Amino acid sequence: MGERRARIAFVILFGISFQSMSIWAGETEGWKARWEKTLEAAKKEGRLTLYGGQEITHPDIVAAFGREFPSIKVVTVGGHGADLSQRVPAERRAGKYLADLYAGGPNTPRTFYLGK
Repeated sequence: MGERRARIAFVILFGISFQSMSIWAGETEGWKARWEKTLEAAKKEGRLTLYGGQEITHPDIVAAFGREFPSIKVVTVGGHGADLSQRVPAERRAGKYLADLYAGGPNTPRTFYLGK
């Protein structure tokens, strides 16, 4: 009886996994169009502003991005998550949408929500 249940569980798990993969594969076309649209907007603006720690503001990451996309200047704003998570909502309340990408910890979305 245990072996039969294990087989059934495996078949169900395999089916769910296969279905998930096919959904992701179908999304391939959509992401590329969105990426091209985002890239064109960034080129038009001429810069990309990153807020966060070394995970996104490290000089090697910025340099690699600059080599790949030389027409887009990268501006980094580093700092502690607690400070930056207060800065972004304050900027937005002032009508300034400066951060293009923010990398923070698990509490940051809640802090953003409370600071709106």
